[in-house]
Amino acid sequence: MKKLSNRFKEDSIFKQKDGFILWLGQSVSQFGDSLYNTAIGFYILELTGSTQVLGIIDGCSLVPRVFLSLIAGTFADRHNRKKIIVLMDLIRAVFLIILGILTISGYVKLWILIFVSIILGSCGPFFDPAIQSVKPDIVKKKYLIKYNALFEFSSTGIWTIGRAVAGILVQILGFPIIFTINGLSFLFSGISEIFLKIPLKEKSKEEKSFLKELKEGLRYVYKLKGLRVQYLFIMFLNFLSKIGTILFIPLFANRYKNAAAYYGFVMMIGTIGFMLGSVIISFIPFEKIKKSTFYILSMIIVGLIKMTIPYCENVFLISVNFFISGAFISMTNIVNSTVLQIKIPQNMRGKVYGLRRTMNTVLLPLGAIIGGYLGKVLGIEETIFGTYLICALIASLLFFSKSYKQFFNCN
Repeated sequence: MKKLSNRFKEDSIFKQKDGFILWLGQSVSQFGDSLYNTAIGFYILELTGSTQVLGIIDGCSLVPRVFLSLIAGTFADRHNRKKIIVLMDLIRAVFLIILGILTISGYVKLWILIFVSIILGSCGPFFDPAIQSVKPDIVKKKYLIKYNALFEFSSTGIWTIGRAVAGILVQILGFPIIFTINGLSFLFSGISEIFLKIPLKEKSKEEKSFLKELKEGLRYVYKLKGLRVQYLFIMFLNFLSKIGTILFIPLFANRYKNAAAYYGFVMMIGTIGFMLGSVIISFIPFEKIKKSTFYILSMIIVGLIKMTIPYCENVFLISVNFFISGAFISMTNIVNSTVLQIKIPQNMRGKVYGLRRTMNTVLLPLGAIIGGYLGKVLGIEETIFGTYLICALIASLLFFSKSYKQFFNCN
């Protein structure tokens, strides 16, 4: 860990002042969020005793992400990105602190939980494209892949730690304190982001309407055939992956007595693999990576590895499976994000990231419903196996897309 720290310092990532402020604020809020996301599910079950209600509330947080992501990217390109980043964190802070206070007082109704979930789900689509858009403007290009790797590494590490300690902290502190801690973490993040120095985007001589800019973003992605192909690929890959992942918990529940403990352990190992992937990719010179080939092969490997999960009876083997696939997913995410940050012009980044987020999530609710149905009709093991086999086959089709390879093989 000391060598890793020295390497980051030598490469001057932490000397990028604004980059450091952004990373610090995000790290704190992500830790609070990791506690909250674990605790809120248990709280809803304790309050209502209904997994159906849990699903409804989870869906309420997902729906705004699907429908707002597209316009949120254009919104980020038209407005002050710093104000968006700060405001979204402060809004989340206020509602989470209020939720904590209401929980302490015992006045928490189902509609309040749904309303807060909608608010939290609505902030993310505006916040995320703004964050992605400013990174290339506050960090030098030569440090960008290492900065993205640092973000990925610390984010995964924080979520791993948060998942590990959330259950213990809930027992010690209780749900209201956990909710309040998350609110305070967003408050810290929002206040720290006030000190960011983000360059303002150059305004176009021709003032465009919001709808015109939205169409411009769609047209931009559509004209770049390689980018369009990858967006469609990710949309269907996420859809198929959701069909498989929705069945992991039932798979564990059917096999093991201490299913929750085993599941938590496997997820933790998977996130450690995710962290390792972000470290590995940060030491590989970006210009030496053949991005398209690396991405395609990684996705094929992930599909082939995960399709064996139903036939790994030993928890250790499943953990190794998640560890390897987590490492490859992490590396492909970093490479993909860095390519987009380099190739997409500043005035289009928000639109492009917003559209990507929309396409990433638009089929997830449908994937969850179909996954549950196929698990019942075809069987859990058979559905997981078939889903990831199809994922690997679809990924291999990208080898035949010249436009995709041309777009993503950049330096």
